[in-house]
Amino acid sequence: MKFIKKCKSMTRKKTTFIFTGITIILISILILSFNLLTKFNHLNQNKTEEIIEKHQEWMQQIITSTDTISILSKQQIDSINNINAKQDSLLKKEQLNSLPKTK
Repeated sequence: MKFIKKCKSMTRKKTTFIFTGITIILISILILSFNLLTKFNHLNQNKTEEIIEKHQEWMQQIITSTDTISILSKQQIDSINNINAKQDSLLKKEQLNSLPKTK
């Protein structure tokens, strides 16, 4: 009820002033939000480019590490084969030494 009484007691000048103030506030909010959204859009675009670059670097690292793994695996296989060959030769020497010597 008080609101209705206040509205009836308001003059045309007060009403115009209030609506003008509300309009200015709304326009400033719209301009501010537009500026924020355009900056956010640029940030998103930059972030997307950054993500794409990181993904490309990651893929390059995977390719490089895959090449390195195959080289390391080959070296490991070679070293295992060398160890097996040494063990075989030591075993043969032990077997030869354990055989009775004939004169």
